[in-house]
This record gives sequence, structure tokens and C-alpha cells, in this order.
Amino acid sequence: MTTMTSIAELQQAGVTLEANEAVAIAQQLIRSLREADGRGVEPPYGPPASSNVFLNADGSVTCRGCDTIPAVFDVAIFLDALLPQSPRAPGGLRYAVARAMLAVDVAPFDSMEQFSQALAKYEIGPRDEVVRRLLQRSSSRLVASLPAKDRRQPGTSVTELRRDLRHTDLLLYQQLIALSTHEAASRTPRDRTMLSAIICVVVGVLLFVSGELMQNWRVPLTVPTPPPPPAAIGTAGGAPPAAAMPQPAEPDSVRTSAPSTTVRPPPVRRSSVKPSSKRLKPAAPPSARPSERRGVLDRLHMRWLRTAFRDDL
Repeated sequence: MTTMTSIAELQQAGVTLEANEAVAIAQQLIRSLREADGRGVEPPYGPPASSNVFLNADGSVTCRGCDTIPAVFDVAIFLDALLPQSPRAPGGLRYAVARAMLAVDVAPFDSMEQFSQALAKYEIGPRDEVVRRLLQRSSSRLVASLPAKDRRQPGTSVTELRRDLRHTDLLLYQQLIALSTHEAASRTPRDRTMLSAIICVVVGVLLFVSGELMQNWRVPLTVPTPPPPPAAIGTAGGAPPAAAMPQPAEPDSVRTSAPSTTVRPPPVRRSSVKPSSKRLKPAAPPSARPSERRGVLDRLHMRWLRTAFRDDL
């Protein structure tokens, strides 16, 4: 006889519970929930069900998933799942369960003790003895329901295990590659944007500095010096003096036949016209060098930047 069996195992083995057996299990469950000290409870936690309620060889019933005392409603649902189909279950028992489940228009049970007293009317014999007889009756079916294992059939070979391990490693490697590729693809546009912004800032600074240097190093235009004013006007009619007029060249034949007399120029008469007292003003000095002007760098107090570029050049 098994020492501990769940309600789900009994149902899978095809064991049908009688009404008094279902009531005995519910009563033993209520008693164990009152005396529960928290030991033997394991997840998943929840209300009593066929999967977490176990029958022990000593006739007791425990719930492994009940970390707290459930409500009357939860115990009534569990008992309703254990009861056989009508007419094998008494009508009064069905009515008491429906009242606890709030399925009838009657005031529900106030506490778990009141519900236990209502179930005591349908018990037959001691509760622990009923549970032990149920385990003895279902032991043969439980053994028959266990899957038989053929010892002659070999288990999984070492080669298959190694093959599965290599396949798992390959899947893990592919997942890592896909993850790294996705991260690189998501990081590339951001890096390109930062690089483009840095290049734009550097180009802007270079253009600003080159424009400032070109403005300060511009060569000043040379102002032509005006010719000196004439000393005096020769004649009243404005004709230049004879000495200033160029003499035409004489041919050789005339030069040989001419007498050796010296031709004196006519006397120059002084003109009564006084020379103009107005004189041209001297040319204005060239404007100040562009370097003396206040540029953008001077206004921004960044003259040191211009000096550094001049030292480099």
C-alpha cells in the first residue's frame, strides 16, 4: 500500500469515490488546515484541489499548496469535485455544498466549523478509517496504472547526447551572433551622426578662422603720387617757351651748307601773368593697416587664436 497518494492519481487510476468517502476526505482536510503549522507546504500555492491534496497511510489528509486557511467557498468547490454523480450522492449533501458555494438563495455558512457540522450528518464511520480503506481498495489499481518500463530497451546513448549538446551550442552561438549584429546595426547610425556633427563643427571653425586671417592680412592699395606742379607758364597765350620746345632734326645737306653762324633764340619775354598760387596738396598717407582694425576675434577676446595661427604659418 502506498504511503501518500494524491486525489489526481486516484482519478487517473479510475477510482470512483463514494459520498461518505468524499465527506471523510473533506472533514480530514478541514482538520489538517486548522492544525497546520506551515510545514510541508510548497508552491504552487492555491486553494485545495485534486493535484495538491494528498491522502496519507495513517488516514490523514494534507494540502501541500495551502499556505493559508482557505475559505468555506474553496472547500465546498473541492468537495463538489469529489462527489459522485447523482443519485449516488444524497440531496441534502448536494444542497449543503450548493449553500456553501453561494449557488442557492440562502444565507451561506458563517464559518468553517458550521460547514463541518453540516457535513457530519453524512459521515459513515471514523474518518481516518474510511481514508485508509480507500487507499487499500485503490492500491491495486494504482500499481496497474503505473507505466511499465522495458529494461531490454536501451536508453539514450552517449553519441546522441553529444549530438544534442553540439546542436544546443550551435543554436546558442547563432543567437549570440544575431544579438551582436542587431546591436552593431542599431549603434552605427548614432556613430555616423556624431562623426558628421564633429566634422561640421571643425569645418565651421576653420572657415571662421581663415576668413578672419584673410581680412587682417589684406594688402593695402598703393595710392599713386601725383606729378609735381609746373614751375611757371611760358607765355601769355599759354605757349611753352622756345627753349622747352623740341627742335626738329636738320638734314646733313643743310647742315653742311649753312654758314657757321650761331643762331640765337629770340629773347624770352616775361609774361605779366602771375603763376597760380594754388598748389596741389600732397597725397594723403595710406590708410591704416587692416591689422589695426578690430576684427571678430578681437571683439570676442580671442586674439590669442590669431597669434597661434600666425606662429604656425
